[in-house]
Amino acid sequence: MTDGNATLVVAILAIFLGWVVPSWLVATYAEKKNYSFWGFFILSILIGWIIALLAALILKDRGTQAPTKQCPDCAETILAAARVCKHCGHRVEDSIPA
Repeated sequence: MTDGNATLVVAILAIFLGWVVPSWLVATYAEKKNYSFWGFFILSILIGWIIALLAALILKDRGTQAPTKQCPDCAETILAAARVCKHCGHRVEDSIPA
């Protein structure tokens, strides 16, 4: 292997270890917070993994969503355990006891 080829291999390895691997780790972290792995991976590659990491740290965990139902009076979506509609104040009788 010539010096030019060795330098090219080292440069490619440095880019891979310094840019792609951290982007992969940021995407994995974002996925644990229920965000798109590939969305964060591409974002990390395009704008830099440090900025994407800061975004992932700032964003709240999406978690699992609580069950919902429709208010019988105004038809807005409310939590299934709600006793009173937060939109219209209608008292909901068939709520699930907490």
